[in-house]
Amino acid sequence: MPLTIIINLIALCINTCFNYLLIYGHFGFPRLEVKGAAIATVLARFVEVLIMNEFLWALGVTIFAVVYARMGTGTIAAINIFATVERISMVVCFGWVQAAAVMIGHRIGAGGEKDALCMKSKQLSNNNV
Repeated sequence: MPLTIIINLIALCINTCFNYLLIYGHFGFPRLEVKGAAIATVLARFVEVLIMNEFLWALGVTIFAVVYARMGTGTIAAINIFATVERISMVVCFGWVQAAAVMIGHRIGAGGEKDALCMKSKQLSNNNV
């Protein structure tokens, strides 16, 4: 059975269950009638997209791993080193941004909106790592 059919069946089951709960107000859920049907459908579609997105992401990562494995161990080693450096750089940048957000928020909370704007400009110009 194709994956898309399985995902659609999961969404259909979610839609049916939440229709029952939200249209008629069973098991403590509010009776929403048409609004309940709309909420159930949106929820089912959201789950459907989420499952498909996760599947496609995993498929893409697997395909990359297969392609890199065929290129040899040197390629795999280089990619792993690069990925490690990339992750460390991202952590440093995220830390920088969080620190700047705390400092700017503190300045705004103290009533220094103009100082906060100046600090923001300095942080943006310093963030050219």
